[in-house]
Amino acid sequence: MYENRMMPLGRKSSLVFALSAIFPLLHPTSVSLALDPEPQEPHGKANVIGEYIAETGFYQSMRLTEDAPIVSTRSKYQDITVVESDYYGKILVLDGVVQLTEKDADSYNEMMAHIPMMSHNAPSRVLVIGGGDGYVLSEVLKHPMVEHVDHVDLDEGVISVCRDYFSWGKAWDDPRVKLHVADGAAFIRDVEAGSYDVIIQDSSDPFTWDDDGAVIDLPSGVLYSQSHFENLVRVLSPGGALNLQVSASAKIAPFLFGCDLLTFCGFGIDYCRLRLFKYHRT
Repeated sequence: MYENRMMPLGRKSSLVFALSAIFPLLHPTSVSLALDPEPQEPHGKANVIGEYIAETGFYQSMRLTEDAPIVSTRSKYQDITVVESDYYGKILVLDGVVQLTEKDADSYNEMMAHIPMMSHNAPSRVLVIGGGDGYVLSEVLKHPMVEHVDHVDLDEGVISVCRDYFSWGKAWDDPRVKLHVADGAAFIRDVEAGSYDVIIQDSSDPFTWDDDGAVIDLPSGVLYSQSHFENLVRVLSPGGALNLQVSASAKIAPFLFGCDLLTFCGFGIDYCRLRLFKYHRT
């Protein structure tokens, strides 16, 4: 019923799945999934070593020279650091792992924002879950049809740092934006059905790996549960679009389980492949 299409887009090792949902009343809903493909070995770790940030993964390793951190703090949930690189500009590091750089943050975030936004004829009401750095939010606001955006993120510390130190931090000052410092899964449980034309979930990974490659579930896994997927479908308007960030491990079972849940909720799958060299750990 659905044609699979593999397309080389961007530079991040990812799969983007365009999914269409069939509601009982035949209201189509399109969905995009940004998926990091499985490594053959456990993901490498990032470490700050003197004047370097070093990451090592299956495909390659990266070492960035840096000056003293511009800011280094800890929120309720994680360590937050912003450092400066001659080539990459400012770099956001959470718990020792590079999240984005000024040099190429657009490659991932534009895909996360613009694919679902351009999949809808009139995206006026948007929900962004996660994405506490604010970049996806800033891209969503470039669409003139947007009238209201609810941005939900659990970590106020990340939002505060990115508001102060990154150029796109002014996105939260846009009058169309309402910021909610809250858990995304809890937030949408109280939202009325059909409230959003577009939902973008740019959350942290639902699981990680130990040194032996075994999968370890993380707290954000609640955003990839059956009940949460059902709520996402419920709060989308007819013809709405959904975009999810999803990671997969060397043991592909958790991802396949997620696909089964989406299929159970009424979604079919369509693919394309992306690669971003900064995300070399994938």
